[in-house]
Amino acid sequence: MYATAIEPSRFTPTCDYHRTRSAIAIPRETLRRFGWREFIWSRSIDRIQFRKLLGELRDDACVHTWAETLDESPDADDIVDAVLCRESERRPTEFVSYLGVRADGSLELVAVGSVAERIDHGFDFTGLPVIARCYTRRQFRGCGLYRHLLSQRVALCHEIWGEQLKAIHLGTANPRVMSRATSTDSNERFVQVGEEDLGNGAHQHRVAALFRFASSFDRRLREEIDQWIRACGPLSGCAESAMVVRRQLHELIDRGLCSGEYADLLKNIGKLRTRSGRDLIGECPSVTELFSFFDAIPLIQEQL
Repeated sequence: MYATAIEPSRFTPTCDYHRTRSAIAIPRETLRRFGWREFIWSRSIDRIQFRKLLGELRDDACVHTWAETLDESPDADDIVDAVLCRESERRPTEFVSYLGVRADGSLELVAVGSVAERIDHGFDFTGLPVIARCYTRRQFRGCGLYRHLLSQRVALCHEIWGEQLKAIHLGTANPRVMSRATSTDSNERFVQVGEEDLGNGAHQHRVAALFRFASSFDRRLREEIDQWIRACGPLSGCAESAMVVRRQLHELIDRGLCSGEYADLLKNIGKLRTRSGRDLIGECPSVTELFSFFDAIPLIQEQL
């Protein structure tokens, strides 16, 4: 069902920009700056242009997990297949192209982004996608385009999963991306719930783990938490501990937590489980899904 899963055929992108393109509204001054008449996104990828973009990434100093794949694939003719295959091996992933349309109708590749159906192939829950890798070519940075790339992929998640969308995950080490994603004046605001390690070996980097909760899932989380806390509070010696956990969980949803605060939350949930004999994470379905996602990432559990 396309409403809940990304089609496997998306793993092998083909170039058909004109059939799959959709416009993205950006400021006129940005269009004039680059000599474009329009800015578009497409579910198609031109292999030649993508290879050129990956070549630029190879020489870039930015933190990016595609760089690990590029180091393992020195043959330029193979780098497109290497990146596409590596991403699809990790999880079902759809790639998106962002392009400027010049006055003569020719297209200029600006960035390539991706959306993953789930954190990995073994994750059982649906409706928890990842706004995954994205790379913007150097000459198009610093002009406010990223917020449009982020907004488009958030909208794509809503289009694909609809009412079944629960939360969207984004990991980033880029201060500009972090600032934009967590801005309080953004319609697509994310909160940081902790930190995670991306990549492997020399390409492993600690990054911020961001989440954006769908309104319906946000509501279910709060209802389940409050109902469970009300039932647990009267148990002998549990009232104060239960309210501490409730406060921390609501803070996670409202403003997020740093990695140390996340570890403290897990410790307090464990203490409450010991005192009450009940398991908040195991007994509340939405909380189970959320913390299963946190474990699958996994979030760092270092104490403050």
